[in-house]
Amino acid sequence: MLSGARRLLSLQVPALVLFEYHGKNAWETTTLRDVALDLASSGYVCYFDGSPTLTRITACWWPTLEIKNWSNVVCAVIGSRYNHLLELLSFMRAPA
Repeated sequence: MLSGARRLLSLQVPALVLFEYHGKNAWETTTLRDVALDLASSGYVCYFDGSPTLTRITACWWPTLEIKNWSNVVCAVIGSRYNHLLELLSFMRAPA
């Protein structure tokens, strides 16, 4: 889904993107780090959705985050109201 939406994402058409991350299908050969970097290059910031706590992935990457386990990831356009809300709810925040 993410690769098919590359053009829309580059235009930041969806202000908020939510996807499942795991080790099946396309995720067998794709890393979350690469997806998060690709989304960051399009102006998004991504978080693990570990309700009720979010963990920022973008600009806070740590290799142990590549867990290949069923998880949800939420990404928002940088500077959007969604980004501000997600940042407030995040366990890890962007470096100052």
